Amino acid sequence: MENSDLSNKDKNLLLSDLAIHYESQRGNFESADVITKMEEIVDILIESIPLVSKVQSMMTESSVASQKDLPKL
Repeated sequence: MENSDLSNKDKNLLLSDLAIHYESQRGNFESADVITKMEEIVDILIESIPLVSKVQSMMTESSVASQKDLPKL
């Protein structure tokens, strides 16, 4: 892969198109395969957001509960 292949000069490609082109060249994949993998990653990220929020909430509740148990000075 030559540097000139990755240049966006005079092409004005979207960042997403550049990413697809880059990953296709780097991994020797078809563009459609790269897009499918990107979609799978986005799905995983979206599914993880409620889980992260729940864990943060549990941590906050746990922190508040443990502070109640502290002796008062």
